Amino acid sequence: MVFYYLPNVGQWLSYNDILRAQANSPATYAYPSGSLVNDNGTIYLISGAAKIPFTNYAAFKGLGYSLKNVVKGGLSNYTPVKSYAITTANMAHPWSSWLWYSGTIYYSHETGLIGVPSFDIFTKNGGNLKYIIKANKYDLAVLNASPNLPVLSYNDTRLYSQPLLTSVPQPPTTTTPFCADCVNATVGPAKYVLGPMANAIDNPFFVLPSTGGMLGYTANQASYVMSGADVPGLALTGQVAIDKGTKGNFDECGSWLASAYQDVNIIRAWYHAEQSCDYATGTTNKSVAYAESYDGGKTFVKPNYPLNQILTGTGTPTEGQQTGLGDFTVVKFNGYYYAYFINYSNPQQWAYGVARSKISDGGQPGTWLKYYNGDFTEKGLGGKASPLQNISGSSVYNLSNNTLVSVGGPLSNGGLYLSFSTDGVNWTKMSKPLLYFEDQNWNRSPSAKELYAYASLIPTNGQQPLGNSFYLYYMYLNPGQDFTQRYLISRTVTLNMVSGQPAP
Repeated sequence: MVFYYLPNVGQWLSYNDILRAQANSPATYAYPSGSLVNDNGTIYLISGAAKIPFTNYAAFKGLGYSLKNVVKGGLSNYTPVKSYAITTANMAHPWSSWLWYSGTIYYSHETGLIGVPSFDIFTKNGGNLKYIIKANKYDLAVLNASPNLPVLSYNDTRLYSQPLLTSVPQPPTTTTPFCADCVNATVGPAKYVLGPMANAIDNPFFVLPSTGGMLGYTANQASYVMSGADVPGLALTGQVAIDKGTKGNFDECGSWLASAYQDVNIIRAWYHAEQSCDYATGTTNKSVAYAESYDGGKTFVKPNYPLNQILTGTGTPTEGQQTGLGDFTVVKFNGYYYAYFINYSNPQQWAYGVARSKISDGGQPGTWLKYYNGDFTEKGLGGKASPLQNISGSSVYNLSNNTLVSVGGPLSNGGLYLSFSTDGVNWTKMSKPLLYFEDQNWNRSPSAKELYAYASLIPTNGQQPLGNSFYLYYMYLNPGQDFTQRYLISRTVTLNMVSGQPAP
């Protein structure tokens, strides 16, 4: 008799129990996630509505798959994964795989390995015994990097596209907004990181874990690499991560790296771009573009340049105005890359907007849709975008409870605020600022007041989610100083929920 132990259930399930439960749980999808399908001579692994090809039998066999579980079928209605194929056994199993390790079943997800608390939850989310693969050392490294993820639940939204069964218990719906003022934020003293300087600190600072330490990125037209053993130890290296584009192209004025995520053997990144710039008159046209790194984040390339734009505005370059869209961040959330940006299409009233791309599509050009009139329907290039309400800024991150948090950016006055969202679209804003300041005067003169800008939130270990304690980074100018005297400042932030009452 073989037993599986499933954590947090308090019971043991026998192999026969599992078979009986599985027999009573017919899936509604022909090929649920984890299926192996031979379509016209090529074997594919099914991941939601996507198909991932195996390029050789050695990779197929080395990852633990069996030919006896392969079925023949047509996959014309499944989306091919253009940027990823299974080429070697020396890798973690693809996302959406069902894995087994030390008596526990896991679901492989971009945030890590998600434990399965009961076999009923396993089957109701499309699990099948023949899809379970033994975890390898690369999977275990993923598990050790994020060991405390919330366990799988019925109809779990983290699954890329799970079979929907009529017997699945549906979670209760609620329209109660997130209680932003039930969060108590404690901010530590300011610490100097960089400056004074002119040629950097012109973007929301962000970091990436690297081999043996951490990388950070600061930019001003070009983007520069910082390196260190941990986040507080980051220092400039002199390495240019990505430079401005060629004259006449959309990034001729600069390429500001804004966000990046490790995806198997490459790093996917997105950068703020500007064209037709005359900063003396306030003229520039902004957009968002895609990049990749193959050396661990030291340098980035622009695939299919100059066709690597992902988001553009609805207007055209106009003398004396900022146009387009940009000043953004990208965050992983519920199976998508969400890009939050400032929309400059209306020169009288800038607004925040959001677009998204499926993580399975890699956040590449042509896969982004903007949120407009209640849904993600408008194309990333040139489409319309509805303004988001109550969001503090376009710097957005994921908290450990799968809640998004934004921090005030170029549009906020009277201080830096935090806002929270549980669905990525509807936001609630704290009534009190995280940091107070009088205004954001970008027109620098001897009488200008201090300036806080480009705020970002950095996990203490460099990896999202943030947790309850993290770092706040921002650009700072002293009163009367101009942009040749930029400083990068960091502070610690600790969040605590005040049960039932707004924070004091």
